[in-house]
This record gives sequence, structure tokens and C-alpha cells, in this order.
Amino acid sequence: MIIITPGIFWKLLVAYLKGSVNIEFEDKNLNEMIDKNYISSETGETFYINGFPIQSSTTKRFITTEGRKAFWKVVFKVFIPSFIGIAGILVTVLKLLIES
Repeated sequence: MIIITPGIFWKLLVAYLKGSVNIEFEDKNLNEMIDKNYISSETGETFYINGFPIQSSTTKRFITTEGRKAFWKVVFKVFIPSFIGIAGILVTVLKLLIES
């Protein structure tokens, strides 16, 4: 199971909905995002977002549309099991309340 910080999850969600999201160079999640290939390109080069070139500054990075794949992986590996786990806990509590 992937352990992902809420900050990265939020950025991936924004990237999925918008197609891109700005990442500050000083972003505390930047190293983890690079390690997990959520973002691509180097600072100072042209980034391609949804097929359109965007000239970047040296202080900006972007999650590419490849982030959509990462986003879905994150959803199924993190969010859905968590939701199922919470639902299971609620059902268990409900059973205990009914039995007592």
C-alpha cells in the first residue's frame, strides 16, 4: 500500500481535475513527488500540459497529465481501502449496539 501525504493527494486531485497544478520549488513534498514520478521535467525547461507548451520559470514545476494515472493508483490503493475500512468499523459498531 502506498503511504501518501494529504498534500500530495490534494495536488494529484487538482492535477486530475485541471490537467495541471503549480508546484513551488520549495514545496515540502517535492522530493517525494519526484521519487514517485508524479511530476516530470527539470526546472527551467518547457513543460507540456495537455499538449500545450508552457514556458516555466526556474521556481515552478508541474504535475503532468501522467499524474492522472498516479492519481487513480493513489485512489484505489489509499482512499478506497480506507473507505472500506471505515465502513467495516461502522458496521461492526452498529452490530455491537444492536446486540447490546
